[in-house]
Amino acid sequence: MFPPFFRTLMHHQVGLGTVWAWEEDGRLIGVAAWFPPDLSPASRSVRVRSAANAAMVRVLFPRASGRLFGAFAGFGELHPDAPHWYLAFIGLEPDAQGRGIGHRLLEPALACADAGGTLCYLETPFMQTHAFYRKNGFEITRELHPIPGAPPVWTMTRPPQLARPTEKSAAGYQ
Repeated sequence: MFPPFFRTLMHHQVGLGTVWAWEEDGRLIGVAAWFPPDLSPASRSVRVRSAANAAMVRVLFPRASGRLFGAFAGFGELHPDAPHWYLAFIGLEPDAQGRGIGHRLLEPALACADAGGTLCYLETPFMQTHAFYRKNGFEITRELHPIPGAPPVWTMTRPPQLARPTEKSAAGYQ
């Protein structure tokens, strides 16, 4: 169910220029996909492709798709009221994890958020990702149980960070 579901998201986000990817040796190993705070309406072609992918998910997984789309619609209501960058998802191949690539995939959007004084927001169903997100300035804001019997989902926010001089820049190296 997830490939067509994520294709729905990707069609829209690639057009926004808010998808960052990491490639090694010609192999895609990581992607971070964000929605910016100044989100403009999707083009007609993106809406058509997204609707086709959503229809495929509904046809192939009629019972599970209703819960999936319902949960995501419910998450939309939990977003902060203030303008924010929304991390829709980040994913890395297992052999690429723990090498700093995830941080580098987040950096461009975090820098945009910091420059604009804008907070960042995400949801994660994975407790093991909390430490990673905390290293990148996020803090847990809520623990949710959107689907009875399913694991919890946590919301996390990151306020804009002030630029801090590094040791190199403080010593005159740029």
